[in-house]
Amino acid sequence: MAQTAEADEKNATLAAAIHALETLLQDALAQDAYIDLDGLKKTARAPAFDRTKPELSNYLPEPPSGFTLLMPWKKKAYDRQYESAESRYKKDRGDYNEALNEHQRRIDQEREEIEEHNQD
Repeated sequence: MAQTAEADEKNATLAAAIHALETLLQDALAQDAYIDLDGLKKTARAPAFDRTKPELSNYLPEPPSGFTLLMPWKKKAYDRQYESAESRYKKDRGDYNEALNEHQRRIDQEREEIEEHNQD
């Protein structure tokens, strides 16, 4: 008797599982399974480059004028200041260009990753 009850219980469990499988497609189709794929896409955002481009005129010393042009030591001092300013400008311009290239590389990489994500 106990075996019959156990078998009936297992048969009822199996019948319920079979019914669930038979109605699985109907149940799935009855639900609104719409997925807005455009909503899953990402858009590229390009952050602004926050550095100012170096200008040579901002580095150069005030040129000697008038009477100071006749003093050779003033002219030599000005020439040294000019060379030093030019050197700082070239270094800062190189740093700026390097930072700008790195910024553009990051933007390109992000766009590539976003494009790959959106393709998927």
